[in-house]
Amino acid sequence: MNDILSIGSSGLSTYRKTLETISSNIVNANTEGYVRRQTVLKGTGDTNMLVTAKPNSNGSGVDVETVGRATDIFLQKQMLTATAVNSQAQILSDSLSQLERTAFSASNNLSESLGTFYNNMQDVANAPTTLANRYALINSAQEISDRFNATSNAIKNGITSVDSAIKASLDSINSLTTQIANLNVSITKNA
Repeated sequence: MNDILSIGSSGLSTYRKTLETISSNIVNANTEGYVRRQTVLKGTGDTNMLVTAKPNSNGSGVDVETVGRATDIFLQKQMLTATAVNSQAQILSDSLSQLERTAFSASNNLSESLGTFYNNMQDVANAPTTLANRYALINSAQEISDRFNATSNAIKNGITSVDSAIKASLDSINSLTTQIANLNVSITKNA
């Protein structure tokens, strides 16, 4: 009679722990970063009366072996790789969009300046002795030069901005890595 009660008690205790794991999974179903957990059960009381006897669990009960994360390592690696590639592409897209806005803004319209320059070249070609056409050509050439310099400066500023952001990110990563190393040392000392 005592064995029957202990078998029932171990079964109830084990399934209570399993229900706790299930309820935790349900509660955290929409929590970002939460990984579903699973309970692994094992039979207790393996008996071998003789060396040649076949091992069996003779109804001695059940116990929780482990409560572990239910993850697929391949999918985790794929997700990490995809997230990294996505982040890299997003940063590149943001940087190029910013560069495009600054270098090719309405105030720095190269195509309009080039059109004016080519029209003035045509005017000088049609009337090479007219001083007004020559001065207009020189002014439009100077305007193109100024626009190219402004574009060059915008690109240099964009590069400097990206370099500064990279340096700040590296400093942050180095700081976090140092903190993790300190925590590992602290955990090792306390263990």
